Amino acid sequence: MAQALTRWLLIALILSLGFGQLLRFEIWGLPFFFHDLLVIALLTLQGQALKDIKLPPSLKIFIAGLLIGWLNALFHYPMAQLLIPSLYTVRLLAYLCLYLILSHKSYII
Repeated sequence: MAQALTRWLLIALILSLGFGQLLRFEIWGLPFFFHDLLVIALLTLQGQALKDIKLPPSLKIFIAGLLIGWLNALFHYPMAQLLIPSLYTVRLLAYLCLYLILSHKSYII
């Protein structure tokens, strides 16, 4: 059941990427895209698989760099200016997690 739902969510994700800005909506003044919600649904559905993945050292360095950059930004900018950039970082990490999960499993349609 979960594998079939994952296939349908992947198909919806691929189709929604072509529409780009047309599937954009705002919640409390923050922009969201439909494909971001699909990625969150896929990560929620495949959350257990993320625990089994081992990160390569280069990826650990990249994530450490992101963390250091955000810690530096917290001391230099007010929180109100960091809200939207933090969503881009969360999107980047969500896409990275989705890639890592899907590269270890086979979802041939």
